[in-house]
Amino acid sequence: MSSLTVSPEYRTLLRKFPPRVIRTKEENEAYTEVLCHLDRHSNKLTAAEKEFAELFTLLIEGFEEKHYHLPRASPVGALRFLTSTGSSRRTSWMCSGHRALCQRS
Repeated sequence: MSSLTVSPEYRTLLRKFPPRVIRTKEENEAYTEVLCHLDRHSNKLTAAEKEFAELFTLLIEGFEEKHYHLPRASPVGALRFLTSTGSSRRTSWMCSGHRALCQRS
């Protein structure tokens, strides 16, 4: 997809889910749901859907970097913290990769 042209399919996605700067936790959760839906079908996404998912990823990351500051930690330090809190669920989320966010519901 050229950076100057918008395919009809991408235009439809933009109308259905108009992207905006995320300002609230509720908006972030709604955008995350859309992204998780796309992620569940990631092996069958069209070029327009992949482009749209990338846009939503940038919007979500921008919000979360601004509002959810995590302290710097080494991977081993992070695992030690998570296992010391007794939360095997959080540890399994971290170890299972980025798809864990979409599987928690």
